[in-house]
Parts: sequence; structure tokens; C-alpha cells
Amino acid sequence: ADAQRMMGELQAETARQQQELQFYRGLVARQFGAGTLRVQELRIRLEDERQFRVLITLVQAADRDTVANGAVTFTVGGTQGGEPRQLPLAEIEPGKRRELPFSLRFFQQIEVPVALPEDFQPAELVIEYRIGRNEEPRRQTFPWRVEAESEPVVL
Repeated sequence: ADAQRMMGELQAETARQQQELQFYRGLVARQFGAGTLRVQELRIRLEDERQFRVLITLVQAADRDTVANGAVTFTVGGTQGGEPRQLPLAEIEPGKRRELPFSLRFFQQIEVPVALPEDFQPAELVIEYRIGRNEEPRRQTFPWRVEAESEPVVL
């Protein structure tokens, strides 16, 4: 009798959680569109004189429990010596990585340390991401804004 009562309670709890999950999926799908992957939040923090930490939050609004596997990269645009210049991830990331893999169901935060050259003045950050190897990459461009200690840059 106790086991049956406990199973009934667990089934009721599971049903409540399924309803909540459907509700939240609906909210996300309305805001971002179903099946889309996008950058939800970008934060740039100053760590040392020319050392920064870039935090990218990717969000997927999926109807089903699909996992998005892909890669993200970015370029920092600005000026160096008065001339326009684009610095790809491989030039500014300590590990010289060209791209960063991701695997997410709903969201994932990617943290990347970067070091900018002394005479480089950053102006924008262009993020490219794609799901799978054959898909065309998507791009989002953001102004280069270093956040204050207490406030994130929410997009």
C-alpha cells in the first residue's frame, strides 16, 4: 500500500513537472522562435590591463529534447595604428583555438579568455556559430562594451 501510494505521488509530481516544462518551452518558443539558436547574452569583463574574459550565452528554443551540437567563434573588430583591423579568435585566445565546440539542449555559457594587442582599440565583437559541420554559419554583431563589475550587458 505504501509503495502504491508513493508511486502515485511520484507520477503526480512527474505530471506537474511535465506541465511546467511545456509552459517554459512555450515561453521560450514565443520569444525566440522554435528550433532557433541565438546569442542571448554577451558579457565582456576586464581581467587585467589588456586581458579580457568574453562570456557568450547561447540559447536554443526547441520543441523537443533535441541537442544542438556545433561550434562558435568570434572576431574582434577595431583599429590598430589608425587602420581598421579584425582579430580572429585564434590570434587573441591563449590556446590559439579557431573555434569552440558546444553541445546544448536549452542553453550553454561559453567563457573565453582573450588578450588584445597594446595598440588595438576594440569596437565590436562579431560572433559566428553553426550547428553541425555543413550548416551555413549565423552571425551576430555586438558593440565592444566592457561591463561594470556589477551589471551584465543583457541583449
